[in-house]
Amino acid sequence: MNAPACSIVLPVRDAAATLPACLASIRRQSIGDYEVVAVDDGSVDGSLEVLTFAARSDSRVRIVTTARLGLVPALNRGLREARSDIVVRMDADDLMRRDRLARQLTWLADRPSCTIVGSHVRLFPRRTLQAGYRAYEAWLNGMRDEAALRRSIYVEAPLAHPTIAFRKSAILAIGGYRDGAFPEDYDLYLRCYRAGLGFGVVPRRLLAWRDHPDRTSRLSKRYSRAGFNQLRVAALTTDPAITGRDIIVWGAGKHARRFVRACVEAGLSFSAWIDIAPAKIGQELLGRPILDVDGALARRRRHSLILVAVTNHGARQLIHARLSAAGLAWGQDFLDVGT
Repeated sequence: MNAPACSIVLPVRDAAATLPACLASIRRQSIGDYEVVAVDDGSVDGSLEVLTFAARSDSRVRIVTTARLGLVPALNRGLREARSDIVVRMDADDLMRRDRLARQLTWLADRPSCTIVGSHVRLFPRRTLQAGYRAYEAWLNGMRDEAALRRSIYVEAPLAHPTIAFRKSAILAIGGYRDGAFPEDYDLYLRCYRAGLGFGVVPRRLLAWRDHPDRTSRLSKRYSRAGFNQLRVAALTTDPAITGRDIIVWGAGKHARRFVRACVEAGLSFSAWIDIAPAKIGQELLGRPILDVDGALARRRRHSLILVAVTNHGARQLIHARLSAAGLAWGQDFLDVGT
């Protein structure tokens, strides 16, 4: 049997309420050369029955059943079962736009150096969407090209996981998904970045991303601030483009302080802080002086790197404007980090 153009890896656990709509959105795709590798991770709510019904009427749906092992084992099992080298991620509570597969397959075909491509999203339902998720949606949808994705890699996951399509052989070569007390998608992106693999984003909303109180990112500790920081610290402090440079940190809030302390403990050195609060200027924090912007720019060496460690999106944009006006380049002279 010939391999399909892509394999949609769909982990499922207790998703009977949303799974029919998800599968219907896949059936409505403008291209039909795909398979659905549905990995039922020990569902007890009737999800397996929904999948069985779908498979009876559509031979492209293949069901893999496992014990209740968790998301990462389900994803890796799906990768092993996928017959195509192009894998498309999908979650059982989301909806694909009709042209998603066509656009992402074309993107990868036209760009052989690109390993992983995502898209923009629309979170729903809108009426219950909280401010934090609206801000995250806007940030994700601000990613327009590979340069933006790479500049943002140390903030958080710059591609929504269920939007991505990737080359399976390249992902397996770096170890597939890893399980641990951290977000599996962000870990994957950081390892792809470190391996020099190409990123891309189709700047269109190809996925309707469902928000609800029981979503894994709300309930699992792996998606906590500590889980993200574990990955950020390990990646940042071993990045050859960062280590060895004179580091100045803009932002001295409690989360930034905790993050920088962890980076220092992991071996990263830095020379100063930047703050705009007059009462803090001239003091020391973690043994380093707190400077105003002009003082830090005057002190800055030619190859210094400013880490922008603020969490407010609006503040980050103002900082970018100030540093750009001083002739510094985003991604080269200053870089955003999440805390």
